[in-house]
Amino acid sequence: MKHANLLLLNLALAARALAGDLNPALISEWPGGWVSDPAVRGTYAYLSSGGSGCQILDVSNPAAPRRVGFSAIRISGSTQFSGNHAYVPNGAAGLQVIDLSDPTNPRRVGGFDTGGSVSDVAIAGNYAYVVGDSLIVINISEPTHPVQVGSSSLRAYAVSVEVSGNNAFVIGSTHLPGQGDQWTLDSFDISDPAKPQPVGHLQRPGKPTSMAHSAQFVYVSADRYDLNIGGVQVINVSDPANPQWVAGDSNNRTTDRLAVAGNYLYLTKVSTDNRGALDIFDISTPASIRKVGTYFGSEVGGLDV
Repeated sequence: MKHANLLLLNLALAARALAGDLNPALISEWPGGWVSDPAVRGTYAYLSSGGSGCQILDVSNPAAPRRVGFSAIRISGSTQFSGNHAYVPNGAAGLQVIDLSDPTNPRRVGGFDTGGSVSDVAIAGNYAYVVGDSLIVINISEPTHPVQVGSSSLRAYAVSVEVSGNNAFVIGSTHLPGQGDQWTLDSFDISDPAKPQPVGHLQRPGKPTSMAHSAQFVYVSADRYDLNIGGVQVINVSDPANPQWVAGDSNNRTTDRLAVAGNYLYLTKVSTDNRGALDIFDISTPASIRKVGTYFGSEVGGLDV
């Protein structure tokens, strides 16, 4: 979901946050009421309008976003794109497949009921890796007829999934007696998509909100409500069977979404003085990530890079 700008916050503010530009500035804002969790594909942005669907904006000119449509289908920041189709995790409604050949008029053309709740999806080749109550692998070579080919149980309810090569990484959230909120990272060998095999596990304190993967590292945004702090955690997954925590930054009140592009990580958050903001981190040295810029706006509603 690459695009030259960030669309974020409750008014889908477009902030200049290209690699090398460490002073993000407001380009424009969309006065369309409460929207959140943007998904960007090409020159179109899909902005969730709560439970009522999504607004569709033409952002080919970031300085003047223009509404071109509305869809009752909620296309959110967790959406993944492949070809002319969007794959939308839709809670208890499972995975929805949307035809975007006309970006201004999305059409549902298929779906898959997992029998549980779906929170996130990752696409790799002809397969969709769907998580929520469990990890389910779905063949999407025919988008109108998705078919399950494999599955695996999970230790905790999943909030995010990323796929890299022959591995899938799943972030889960649980609450344990005497330990409080915990987040888990489970790695799976998916060299045979029909038989995903758990190979590694890591558990850390906090409640996870988002995840991104880049090279040999996984970045997790997580909050510690017991300490009233939140931030970014860095895990080395070069050996998927033995994921290792290597660094963390906890200078916020709560976190929301994160994304990685090149040597930069972008995190939407609520700061310690209760302001919505976008933080930019230099992650060229993952073991010592460094904040290099901040944009303060209003309430945080999501992020796409």
